[in-house]
Amino acid sequence: MDMAMDMATVVVVIVSIATAKGCAALGLWLRWRVRQEQAKGAPLIRVAEALAQGGGRLEWDEQRSRGHRLQVRITRAPAGMKDSAA
Repeated sequence: MDMAMDMATVVVVIVSIATAKGCAALGLWLRWRVRQEQAKGAPLIRVAEALAQGGGRLEWDEQRSRGHRLQVRITRAPAGMKDSAA
């Protein structure tokens, strides 16, 4: 009976260690993935901010799921409207 309890304890410890390492690896991977997505969106955010300050317009058309379609149209505000928007 003592041998069975020792074996069960060893199994529980090994499973616990493996689970902890798996969770830590998943957390690191998720943090890396979030940073990658933020880095991909950063240039678009800068463009949108510049358009907002300059009175321009951004039209966004996005279709995902195997189609991967992205259509962006950027129009500048007429010169007279740029000053009146501020």
